[in-house]
Amino acid sequence: MKKSRIFAVLAAMAMGLALFGCSNGSSDSSEGGNTGSSTSQSAVFQSSKFYGGTIQIEYKADGTYLMTWSLGDYSAANATNKGKGTYTLDGNFENGTIHQHQTHSSDTLSSEWVEEVEDSNLAVKDGKFTVDDIGVTFTKVGSSSSSGSGTGSEGGSSEPVAENFVKIPAASIAGTEEWTPSSEIFVSGRKLEIASFYMSDHEVTRGEYKAVMGSDPSTARANDKDGNELTGDDNVKNNPVNSISWYAALVYCNKLSMKEGFEPCYAIDGKTDPSEWGTVPEFFDGKWSAATCDFTASGYRLPTEAEWEWAARGGENYTYAGSDTIDEVAWYTGNTNDRGTRDVKTKKANAYGLYDMSGNVWEWCWDWYGSISSDTSASGSASGSYRCNRGGSWHYYDGARYARVAYRDDSSPNFYDNRFGLRVVRNAN
Repeated sequence: MKKSRIFAVLAAMAMGLALFGCSNGSSDSSEGGNTGSSTSQSAVFQSSKFYGGTIQIEYKADGTYLMTWSLGDYSAANATNKGKGTYTLDGNFENGTIHQHQTHSSDTLSSEWVEEVEDSNLAVKDGKFTVDDIGVTFTKVGSSSSSGSGTGSEGGSSEPVAENFVKIPAASIAGTEEWTPSSEIFVSGRKLEIASFYMSDHEVTRGEYKAVMGSDPSTARANDKDGNELTGDDNVKNNPVNSISWYAALVYCNKLSMKEGFEPCYAIDGKTDPSEWGTVPEFFDGKWSAATCDFTASGYRLPTEAEWEWAARGGENYTYAGSDTIDEVAWYTGNTNDRGTRDVKTKKANAYGLYDMSGNVWEWCWDWYGSISSDTSASGSASGSYRCNRGGSWHYYDGARYARVAYRDDSSPNFYDNRFGLRVVRNAN
């Protein structure tokens, strides 16, 4: 297969955005009922698997593009926005270098490549576009919209999708599948229907947490991707928040939901306003541990363990979230020297566009921890003493073991230290 064919796919992907009418600053009625005179649409397209790697491109509502691509053993590169409607992409490929410059306006799109791009036979239909001659399909996995005088929607929803969230596809699991690596969640006979949901593409950052809660409880040293220590709120804001208990995670989710006008998911003693819950307990608390979750509510919540593992696997068969080579995707003991957390989104994403699902900080899940059998509900065990956490962290002996997509761990819901953080999800419809 000619490598120029890969370039053709990249070009086709960008062309697909224009063909879908993702224009800047214009009304777009193709997204299930957008109205208003000044709607801007952001769209994300992604391949499920391609040449052993993945490709994702986002056309943003402000008119800029962001492309992230990885082609198996070839080098991954990130687009750098150079101004409205323009991006450049540079990277090493085999023994050569590729460079793309692309400019988008309301009705034109141009691309320049260092080698000839062949006819891509582009076909567009029903939210997907396919390069027919090599059978690769890219699917729209998320969008967000904003309007000066109306509402935007995704698949019929009237609520906009937050920036930096990706849409995780639904799954119907029969309990007869063989999973690589093997799973303790998707076990034989356990039938699950996982509805599509939106997941933050990164762990909640210190800056995001402080903007909602008013303070940052983190105690881990913050570092940039090169291991340089960061100090000061502005510099540490992109490191994941840490020293978060499961109890504190519920408070954050509900406060974030209320701040953004969504229905809170969690209730304690029937109350959804965390200001009525009292102080976050430092010890195990029966009332807080009996918190309930309304999975039909529109607000933010922790993922269930099944949702977390489904998202972490990304439709792939990798040991870690996005690779069999842990250093490509995870900050963990072994490449951090126990020096603390790192800025989020500085390692490779998995096929769903999620970063740091392996390593950096442990991520709380909703479920009680317990053995999983064929009749365990989709939200986990009915009771227990510990809550699930997944993904591993920057600091733990044998860190590579804990960073695996299939590894399960548990902690008391009141427990917190500088290895524990969170990632949030929302229902997609």
